Amino acid sequence: ETLRRLREDPAVDYISVSQNDWNGPCCCVKCKAIIEEEGAESGLYLRFVNKIAEAVEREFPNVMVDTFAYRFTRKPPKITRPRHNVTVRLCDIECAFNAPIETSGLDDDFLEDLKAWGRVAPGNLYIWDYTTDFVSYMMPHPNLNSLAPNIRLFARHGAVGVFEQGDALCSAGSFAALEHWMISHLLWDPDRDAKALRDEFIRGYYGPAAASHVMECRDMVDGAGVSAAKRGIKIGCYHLTVTNFMDKTTALNAARKLDDAIIAAESDGTDYVRRLLREKLSFDHMKIVSWDQWRLSGSKKEAVRKWIDDCRRFGVEARCETTDRADFSKYCRKLLLSDPTRRIR
Repeated sequence: ETLRRLREDPAVDYISVSQNDWNGPCCCVKCKAIIEEEGAESGLYLRFVNKIAEAVEREFPNVMVDTFAYRFTRKPPKITRPRHNVTVRLCDIECAFNAPIETSGLDDDFLEDLKAWGRVAPGNLYIWDYTTDFVSYMMPHPNLNSLAPNIRLFARHGAVGVFEQGDALCSAGSFAALEHWMISHLLWDPDRDAKALRDEFIRGYYGPAAASHVMECRDMVDGAGVSAAKRGIKIGCYHLTVTNFMDKTTALNAARKLDDAIIAAESDGTDYVRRLLREKLSFDHMKIVSWDQWRLSGSKKEAVRKWIDDCRRFGVEARCETTDRADFSKYCRKLLLSDPTRRIR
């Protein structure tokens, strides 16, 4: 199958041969024996990929075969090493993203696996990193303080490339444009000052009048994430609300800072206001989902209706990881019909 696909598209430089995106390693007797010998499930899968890569090289000597070190294959094997035409893509999906991997103490031994893979696959190690909240793209995500330290960490331990996975089909993910700006510059030069990059983008993209308000808003969100990490609270890439890392007062103050930014931006022009209104979708969604828990005043249903109208205005097609464009409409109907927190869990 791998050779057939390469023959169909001979311009390909890389082809992925990896496990499925689930937690089901083979448990037959022969495979279990190899796993025991290797001390890790990755040994079994790497042997398989090496065989395929050997066949690929005979016909396509310039093609690299890419494979995952992901979930049950994240731990490197004792014996088998990747062939020279095999790249290993180490995934950090179990990690906390509200503080740097190296210092959070919440990385589930990822740091040790990273160091080990750097020795096992020198020159052929890539990283698959995560920059969004996959169950709620439009939810404040406290990850800006971890971007630069993590990219530097990956580079220091032998990674030659990083893939940063964000949202899809969503034109209003939480500060996605800011993340893209920072990540692009940091991948080019990991030693860039992350705060300087952040502030430069905020001043240029949201306008000078709104900049200080936006910075304070982000400081509240990211600061709450770091504070939560110090208390042992792990914010991964799947969180339905902010209530596990940000208290009501901080969350609402951050939302007010964004409101202040919108008012201030009016003096700079409509483009700046529109960009901030798009960011406001994230904080409005945060309030809707936490409405009853926080006992907010006013009509929740009216707030939901306005949020839905604003989402349509900005062309939002997805609120979470999905391949179904109809999913967002279904979610909006659920928000209108009942308690959103209960129905979407």
